[in-house]
This record gives sequence, structure tokens and C-alpha cells, in this order.
Amino acid sequence: DLLERTLNDAEQVGRLSRRQFGVDLSRDTDATRRWLDERGIVIRNAEGQDTLSHRSFDDAVVPDDAHEDFVEFTRIRTLTRDAGKLREIKDALRGDRVYPVIDTVGTITGRFAIRRPALQNLSPGMRSLLFPDEGMVLVGADLSHVEPSIAAALSGDAAMLEAVAPGSDPYLWLASTIWGENIDADDPRRKIAKTALLASLYG
Repeated sequence: DLLERTLNDAEQVGRLSRRQFGVDLSRDTDATRRWLDERGIVIRNAEGQDTLSHRSFDDAVVPDDAHEDFVEFTRIRTLTRDAGKLREIKDALRGDRVYPVIDTVGTITGRFAIRRPALQNLSPGMRSLLFPDEGMVLVGADLSHVEPSIAAALSGDAAMLEAVAPGSDPYLWLASTIWGENIDADDPRRKIAKTALLASLYG
């Protein structure tokens, strides 16, 4: 029901987008990329590659005269963010199950990856799609700031151990240390501190 409802809603948003802009901006297509190019909107990831990922919207280069169009673009993409993932899952269904490939050693970061379909990046609203067989349970492990936690444990650094303690945020701690003031979670300087800390750990 969730799958069909979300896909139907996405189709409706896509139709409205085509009516307004001539392009279904909810889809990752060459037409969507051309629409952005025509307006001078540039979205690149941390490696400098062109992307349509919502994770890079905050860093997009948007000309003043394209601001309203970009706001609408991000609204459409937010409304239909789950649709692409659900299409991927729907295509992979075998009865009421999917059988993804679980890769434990082949990722660049060393973390697990689940492919065809990629299930490790399900949004919170879609996690109810996954449920165990009768008599079984799903177990989750929160890997939030796992790298700083490991570094703190190995180094024994007292300040860092405090920064990774339950309820603490090591990236806010680092940002506050760098700028010498309290930093809020939504402050963009937290992201800068996170990038700096992870870059230092990964070399």
C-alpha cells in the first residue's frame, strides 16, 4: 500500500511538473539536467561531480533570476524523494520479497552496502517496508559518528572521548572548538567541521 500510494503521489507531482515546466523534475533524466543547465543552476557533490542528489542542494550555485525555479525544483524533489527508491524496490520484488546483494568488503569506506536494490539508504518513512519473518526480529545498530568514536577509543584522548559520549555530537564539539563559540546543529559550520574531522581520520 505504501509503495503504490507513494508512486501514485509521485506520478501526480510529475504530471504537474510537466504541465508547469515541460519536464518531470522528479526524475533523474537528461531533461531534468538540461532544465537546470538552461537556468545556470549547478549542483555538484563533494568530489565536484554533477549530481541531482538532495544532499548537495544546500551547496548549489543558483543565479538570482533562477532562485524561484530552484525553490520549486527542491520542493518537487523533496515530495518525490522516495519514489525512485520505491521503483527500484518494486522492480526487484520476487513475490513479496527482495533478495539484494549484501557487500561487506567492496565499499570504499569499508562500510556495508546493499545493492539491487540499495536498502541501506531508506528514508525513515520507508523503513516500515522491512519486517522480519514470524518469530524473528530486526536488529539495528546506530553507526552515528562511528569513525570519531573509534578514534577516541584508540587514542584515549579525554576531550574526544567526552565528545563522542552518548548524547554528544563530536562534529558540534569540533566546530565549537574551532570557532570558539557554541554552534547549533543546523549551523553550516558543523558540516565543515565534520568534513575536516573525517578527512583527517581517513587521511
